[in-house]
Order: sequence, then C-alpha cells, then structure tokens
Amino acid sequence: MARSRRFQKNTTSRPPDEEQVADEYAAQELDASPTDQIEVDEPAAQDHGLMVEAPLAEEPAPSSGSSRRGKSASRSSRRMSATSSGRSSAASSRRVLTPEEKAARRGEILKVFSLIGMILVGIAVAGAVWWFFMRTDERGLLATHNLEQARSRMSSIGTAITNKDAAAANGAYEEGLDLLDVAELGFAQHAPDMNDPKLASVELAATAADLKDEYIAAMKPRIERLERDLRVQANLERLNQGFGKLLELDDAALDNLKKDISNFLDNPVRPEAGRDEGHLKDYSLEVTGIKVKASKIDDEQTRRLAAITDAPVRDVHQEAQNLVMQERFKDALAKIDERARQFPQADFAPLRGYVKSAAEQAWEGARTYADEAWKTATAAGTSESTRIDARKAAQTRMQQVADRFGLEEYVTQARQALTKYSN
Repeated sequence: MARSRRFQKNTTSRPPDEEQVADEYAAQELDASPTDQIEVDEPAAQDHGLMVEAPLAEEPAPSSGSSRRGKSASRSSRRMSATSSGRSSAASSRRVLTPEEKAARRGEILKVFSLIGMILVGIAVAGAVWWFFMRTDERGLLATHNLEQARSRMSSIGTAITNKDAAAANGAYEEGLDLLDVAELGFAQHAPDMNDPKLASVELAATAADLKDEYIAAMKPRIERLERDLRVQANLERLNQGFGKLLELDDAALDNLKKDISNFLDNPVRPEAGRDEGHLKDYSLEVTGIKVKASKIDDEQTRRLAAITDAPVRDVHQEAQNLVMQERFKDALAKIDERARQFPQADFAPLRGYVKSAAEQAWEGARTYADEAWKTATAAGTSESTRIDARKAAQTRMQQVADRFGLEEYVTQARQALTKYSN
C-alpha cells in the first residue's frame, strides 16, 4: 500500500525529467522490503477449524520504478531523434548559391554603398554652398550691427536737439562716429584698405562712409547751433537779472553790468571772446533787445553822477568810471590818488571803494566765466569744435585779467589759471 500511494503521488505530478526519475527509482529500491508480502496466520486458522491454503506464487507485477525507467528511456530516445532530425533538416535546408545569385547579392550591396556615398557627397556639396555663398561671418555681423546702431544714434541726436539737451546730443554723436570707426567697416572711409583681413565688405564700408558724411554735414552743425543757442540764452538771462535790480546795484556792480552789456553787443555767444560778426548776424534779435535796454544804465549813471555835489570828486569819478569799464583798475586808483593830492579837502574814499569793488566783481565774473568754459572744453559730451572754442575762451579771459587789471592779487591768480588751462 505504501508503494501504491507513492506511485499515485508520482503519477499525479508533472512528468519528471530523466535525472529526477533515476534518483526516485534508486530511492524506491532502497525502500522495498519483504514485509510488503501478505502473510497468513496459521494458528488463527486452526483455532477456527478452517483450512486455508497458501496462495499460489504469482508473477511479480512490474514495479513503478521499472515503469518510469521505461518512460524515461522512451522520452530520451524521442529527444535524440528530434535533435538528429532537426540537424539533418537544417543541413539539408542550406544550399550553395549559384554564381548569378552571388552576383545579384553583390549588386545589392554595391547599391547600398553607392546610396550612402551619394548622401555624403550631397551633404558635402550643401555645406560648401552654405560656406562660400550663404554664410555670414562674424565680420559681416559686426559691421551690420554697427551700421544699425549708428543709424539709431542719429535718431537719438534729433530727439536730444528737440529737447534742447546738448550733452545728450553730443554723446550720441560721438557714439555714432565710434561705431562707424571700426576695421570691419573700413574705418568709414570711401577708399578702405582692401588688404585688411578684418574688412567685412567694400559695400558695407561705402555705406559707413556715407553715413559718417551725413553725421558731419547734417548732425554736427545742428548740435553746435544748439550749444550756441543755449549759451546765448544763459547770457540773456544774466543781463536781464541785472536790469531787474538796476536801482539796487552799487556803482561798481552797475559799471560791470554795463561792461557785460557792451561785450554781449559784440558777441552774444561768448561775450568775453571779442567781436564776432557771424554770431551778431545769427542772433540779431537778441542783440537788438539788449541794445534798447542799455540806455537805462546810462540814465542811471548820469543821475548818480549828478548827485555828487563835490565837483572834484564828480570830475574824477567820470575818469575813474571810464578806466573801470576798460578793466584798468590800477590806473583808476592812480587817477583818484592824483586828484586826492590836488584836493586834500575832498573825500575820495567812497570813490576808491567803488574802484576796488569793481575790480573784485570783475575778477569773480572773469573766473566764473573761465571755469565754465574749461568745464565745457573737458566735458565728455562736447563736440570737438566747441571744445576748441571753450578752451580758447578760458585762456583768453585769464590773459585779459593778467594784462588789464594791474592789481597783483588778481594778476597772480590769473596766471595760475592760465597754466592750468594750457595743460
């Protein structure tokens, strides 16, 4: 029964492979014993008075172990047969190609390589076309960018002029010229160096040269005119302020105002620089307006002179006033001292104070004018022509002080300023 249960258990599982069958068979052989045979208890039979015959010996039934060995051998035989048949089938399926088939196969391979070669050649040709005919190199990109920016700066100049911002206009002007003055644009010359490796193209260089001409011919005069307009406006405002408080000015301030008016009537742009017919023509309306008002100063001076009751003082006052107008302050004081010796009873002290005050005010005005001109000359946003004019104006004014004033304290300061403005 035990063997029967093992056989049942084994038959219900999946078919084992050959090695597993062999192992199980060996284990079953070890488990087999004689106690599996059926035995009859004879004394028990005698007790019941029965005679029981021993069963006849039967042929042993095939064991489950031998049955499994047979099945395993059968499976192994079938697998070997299948493998052998598969190999023989694969061998039989391979056959030798005919020369025509080999040639056809070689032709197909050649077609594939030919197609690949044609693709590579096409890529190379497309790259060459782009490189030599379609590519824009860095020089061209920079040149085109600078041209666009230079045109933009020109528009900025127009806006700044409209807003009366001379510094912004000059700044945009200088930036525009700097953008054009590059090797990629041939330095904005009509005949650029053709051998310069940085030159982008002759066409771009010609465009840059034309744009530079437009800057110089159209933009520069407009900027310079704006600078002159602003200076004339500033001079007019200062003179009008003097007219507004005419009665409050002392004699020295009144004389300096009269001198400033006289200089403006000669040069409304830079009064201290001397007569300029061109500026007088450009600003004739402004000059005429100040000329009409100038008579007020003459009337005030006449009234004050008539108020002087002391005849010697009144007479020398007229002479001293003329010298003050010429900025000959040392000579004016000398003239007063001369009259004081002639008329010791007269009081010339107020007249001496007037001359000294006029000299001090004239120096302050001259120094302020020269400093402003120097700032204009050294400012970053000043045009070159204006820079030259401003530097010259500062030097000229200080030279006038050194030549005219005659008073050592002012002459020394003027010469120090001249040294500064000459560097």
